Amino acid sequence: MKNIVFTTIMLLSTTAIASDFTGPYVTGAVGYVYGFNNGKEKFASNGQDSASQKMNLTDFNWATSAGYNWEVSDGVLLGGEATFDWMTASDTANQKLNQLYSQQWVVYSDVVYTTSVRAKVGKKVFDDQGLLYVSAGPTIAKVKYGFLDLTGPQSEEKSTTHKGVVGAVGLKYKVYDNLSLFSEVSWTKFARESIDAQVWGKIQYQSLSLGGAKIGLSYDF
Repeated sequence: MKNIVFTTIMLLSTTAIASDFTGPYVTGAVGYVYGFNNGKEKFASNGQDSASQKMNLTDFNWATSAGYNWEVSDGVLLGGEATFDWMTASDTANQKLNQLYSQQWVVYSDVVYTTSVRAKVGKKVFDDQGLLYVSAGPTIAKVKYGFLDLTGPQSEEKSTTHKGVVGAVGLKYKVYDNLSLFSEVSWTKFARESIDAQVWGKIQYQSLSLGGAKIGLSYDF
């Protein structure tokens, strides 16, 4: 009996979770996103500087991704993935005119979602039970804008797509043969976009940047 118990304990202690991170995978995660959406106006008629504003964006978000990894050498992986994040990161700001905040012109922005396609490189760590990785690639964000002139009052809503580049650092750790827990931090910088705010008769130039952190589960097929 003692031999059976001893043998069972030894088998359990030496049993390792499979550390293969290659092949297709899908993820689901929750996180927190923060960022800035700063704008500057120019009169549409003569191009002169008019006003500016700054918006601070924060929200919890839901995220999913799908990708594929190849092991190119001992413990080194290359891969690619597509991501999609839902959010309502929004803020409202008064336009700033000659160092004073206007009570007439108000702008609103709401980041609805972001999506990206990324290349990834990773290295197995923690006795091959973990995967430390970095990823980067092009991304787009769907953003809704609202422009309000309180003297009218008149309002206008616009929707545009911001294009940018995202970079991320993350860690996956095997908790079961096909299941990993992962965490990731990212930063995204978008190109400046021009928006025709017709209710103001001006062109609005918006510069968007977003950062975030998430934690979730990854399933390897």
